[in-house]
This record gives sequence, structure tokens and C-alpha cells, in this order.
Amino acid sequence: MQTTRNVAGVWTAQDGEQLEIAQSGTQLTLNGGTMTQAGAVIWQGYGRINDRDIKWTAQVAVNSNQVEAECAGRLTTGGNSLQGTCDLMGQKIPFIYSR
Repeated sequence: MQTTRNVAGVWTAQDGEQLEIAQSGTQLTLNGGTMTQAGAVIWQGYGRINDRDIKWTAQVAVNSNQVEAECAGRLTTGGNSLQGTCDLMGQKIPFIYSR
């Protein structure tokens, strides 16, 4: 029987973007935001963790428009980096967060 990995806390991308994860068992609540050329991008999502795999769906607000993103990532073996992609309106956007 495997234990659920703890991913709660603040994760940071190389560009300074932050991802905050709250965790209850395998259930996750994720919040994040960053500044882009198009303006502020703010999002909130809900997902699950299964061993090292994390999947979530997020509502993304960009310039008062709201779209949905489907994200999937995987923790590194050491559990200190989360890498994956988000599908945002057909675009695959890669991410790497560390803690």
C-alpha cells in the first residue's frame, strides 16, 4: 500500500510564477497567477494526486475572459519538482515548478 505524497505548499517556476497547493488526502485545490504581455493571468483549480501523477482542471481569468485549462504533471522522484503541461484552448503550455 502506497502513501499519498504531500504536495501542499507554494511551488515556484523559474520566471517567479507561483502555484499554491492545498491538499486533503488525494484531493487538491490549486491557485496561481502571473503577469504576461496580455496582462494578469489568475487561475484556480481542483484535482487529484495519484502516487507522483497530478491532474487538475482550472478556471483561468485573462483580461476579464474566463477559459478552462486541463493540466497534468508528474513529481520528480525526490518530490521537489513538478513538471507537465496545461491544455489551454488547444495550446499545450509546459510548466516546471520547484519547492
